[in-house]
Amino acid sequence: MNSPAPQREAPDRHLRPLELLRACVHRFLAYRVGQRQGGGFVREDSVFVEAAELHRPTGEAGRQAIPDEDGAASKKYHGFSIALHWLLAIALAAVFALGLYMADLPFSPQRLILYNWHKWAGVTILLLSVVRLAWRLTHRPPAHPQTVVHAMTGWQMRAYHATHALMYALFFVVPLVGWAYSSAVGFSIVLFGIVPLPDFVPVSKPLAELIKPWHKISAFGLAGLVLLHVAAALKHHWIDRDGLLERMLPGRK
Repeated sequence: MNSPAPQREAPDRHLRPLELLRACVHRFLAYRVGQRQGGGFVREDSVFVEAAELHRPTGEAGRQAIPDEDGAASKKYHGFSIALHWLLAIALAAVFALGLYMADLPFSPQRLILYNWHKWAGVTILLLSVVRLAWRLTHRPPAHPQTVVHAMTGWQMRAYHATHALMYALFFVVPLVGWAYSSAVGFSIVLFGIVPLPDFVPVSKPLAELIKPWHKISAFGLAGLVLLHVAAALKHHWIDRDGLLERMLPGRK
């Protein structure tokens, strides 16, 4: 009498509730990632994921392997975003310090040279701001850490978004107003002494007198917002310790 053929062992469907929940979450995130990457969702042979596949590494490796709710494997900004951020930060600090220094200098060839440097730096900041805005509009930033989302109240989140929106606006307003003032007083900008730029407005002394204070007001407004931004970042880093600043630091995994 022939012995019965060995039966193929069925997958273990008797997973513990926690493992089953993790399996469902894992499959949902895999589906979201597949949607964002333009691919399809490949159905597995078993409706359930085996327990061995659920025990993913913990610590840093585990955090890098498990995507967040937006489908990104890392909460860090793109390297190009980080480079633009710090390049603009250094340029803004330098051009503001130069503006403060040269404002009270007596008329001299040295002052004219510094004014030209100030204008070149302003136009460079304007160009970098265009690049940064275009990059931001085409590359979604990483989601905030959940600790930040839960800790920030409604008004704090609104203040955060308002501060960033105003800073982006002033990245354009400050250099454009300065360009307009230079054109109104009759001093055209020759970028780096090589590329002549068109006059932003016609030469007009009354218009120049009207524009002049707004360049100073907008510059100090931008400086105030930048200081507020820095203070908030340092609070998150040293007091809250929620990892928000690490997203924009270069050279960190």
